[in-house]
Amino acid sequence: MNFGIKDWKYKYVELPDIRDAEGVDAYVKAAEEYFPKWTRGEYKRIETPKFSNPVAQQNWEFEQIRRCIEGHDGLPGKMYFYYHFCMIRNISGGFIPPDFRISDVVWFHLLESCEHGNYNQGKGIICVKRRRGGFSWKQGSDALHDTLFKSGFRVGMTSKDEDAAKDLMKKVYQMYERLPTFLTHPFASKTQESFLLARKTEDDLGQRSLSGNESEVYCKAPTDSCFEGEQIGKMVIDEAGKISNLETIWSMGVPTLMEETQRVGVPVLFGTAGEQTKVGVGQKAFWKDNETFDLIKFFFPGWAGLMCDKDGNDNVRASVEWIIKEREKIAKLDDDKKLMEFIQQYPLYSKEAFLTKGSMGVGNQRRIAERMAELEETEVRSVKGKFRWGKDKEAPVVFEPNTPYDNTGECIIYEHPKSEVGYVSGCDPADHDYVQKGASNLSMYIMSKQRGTFPPRIMLSYTCRPQKVNDYYEQAAMALVYYGNTKVLIENNRYGMIKFFEDNGYSNLLKPEPIQKQRMSKVQSKQYGIRATKPTIQEMERVINHYTDDHCHLVPEKELLVEFTLYGESNVDRVFAIGWCLISLEDDYISIEQEKAMNAALPTYRMRKINGRITRTK
Repeated sequence: MNFGIKDWKYKYVELPDIRDAEGVDAYVKAAEEYFPKWTRGEYKRIETPKFSNPVAQQNWEFEQIRRCIEGHDGLPGKMYFYYHFCMIRNISGGFIPPDFRISDVVWFHLLESCEHGNYNQGKGIICVKRRRGGFSWKQGSDALHDTLFKSGFRVGMTSKDEDAAKDLMKKVYQMYERLPTFLTHPFASKTQESFLLARKTEDDLGQRSLSGNESEVYCKAPTDSCFEGEQIGKMVIDEAGKISNLETIWSMGVPTLMEETQRVGVPVLFGTAGEQTKVGVGQKAFWKDNETFDLIKFFFPGWAGLMCDKDGNDNVRASVEWIIKEREKIAKLDDDKKLMEFIQQYPLYSKEAFLTKGSMGVGNQRRIAERMAELEETEVRSVKGKFRWGKDKEAPVVFEPNTPYDNTGECIIYEHPKSEVGYVSGCDPADHDYVQKGASNLSMYIMSKQRGTFPPRIMLSYTCRPQKVNDYYEQAAMALVYYGNTKVLIENNRYGMIKFFEDNGYSNLLKPEPIQKQRMSKVQSKQYGIRATKPTIQEMERVINHYTDDHCHLVPEKELLVEFTLYGESNVDRVFAIGWCLISLEDDYISIEQEKAMNAALPTYRMRKINGRITRTK
């Protein structure tokens, strides 16, 4: 495509998922169409000519200003200004001009499209990007461009903390100080928090006024009210994924962009995603519901601007292959946190940008985060309600879905039972009534057993903390009966639930302690439940790791996935419940294998006395 600002319009396209090197070809085919191609040959930076007279110099300078405003030769005006006249800090020291990148052309084109009279007018931008993409420099250049070439225009900026906001402001100063003289302003004044193209003057009568175009860039720390009460044409929020009060800043800042009932200013939010279970949740909400906030999605993938040819086009294949190889190297270290950090630094599709590193966690954190992102887009069908004992000719247990008149049921059914399917269950119980708010919940899961190629799935989830624990126990018992008298493996460090089952005739629903692998004697224990000890907890972590490796895409519950990431930090009742459930599932496999081995060892004949002689018979 022959790219030019007048013949191309930006439209967000979701890049495909990629898991490993085998998916490179399909991914590259889609990614090569992600940005348009620059086909006009190598784009060279303009050089200041030697002028024969002042008029020629003035005409040339006016032409450069026109190009910075209107664009030139397929480049948006903002990109022309950034590429030809801005200097950015070099990682090895000093300042250098930016390289020509087609991804930068697209970014500045998108910024201009949101301004007055263009096809995205009235919209803002939510950008999720790889790290070290130079966006703070680009956005500093954009703010400087608005200030220089617009009259009475104000840009408000903030970042993850006060120091980062000042650093963003510093980039604006550093670029301004290195501009050619004809682009600077005679009345520019600056402080640590403001850059104003005006000078305060006072006439003979003491009347004060401003001289200059009166445009300004200012920055503030990310407090709730950092933009409140201002009147600005652009609101820039850097490092949006690391700002905990992002949603509050937005709600208090958007009115500053309004003209009566119409939003005329442009909000720009960008940054790498933070911890999605913590501060990054705000940026994720804006990304997910971008249309609600009138924001355009812009994803800057890990390969963008990483390896480019002389024309500024991305060498997608080489970049993606490098990223995949680096991931494989890190994966061999068996350090999920380092792997998540690298993936978040160089994401290949938008869901990866929101992966959480976690501080501890359990399970395959990458697959858990991917599944969380999937459930954000499409929830699994389920029915919430409660059980009751059947009457007369009804089934032994009846499930009653919640209604607008009674929504007190806390049992969530993902699939109703089938007679040909076997089930297992695990429970993390509690013993005490009337606990204070914030106490641990009781949690139980029921899962189907493996059937041929059909993997085990979560059928029922029941997590809550009623005032009386017996109410929970009764519902749990009915749920187990409903699923074909399934036996539940209960953590017996707290014995109240097991005692309730024994006292009320539900002992047939209790599963004995599983056979421990470290025992030489493979004999089933006679005690009910499982003890939470260091060895059993290690086993629980192991089965969760394996299940999330293979079947994380089947987990239907966001709350459980979140608790996988919080394991080791706070109460994770669901994690223990599903862990005991998976141990019960594995124990069931062991029992089946043992039964097969025992049957195979039994003799296939018997001895009978025939005609006075002992003889073998089948």
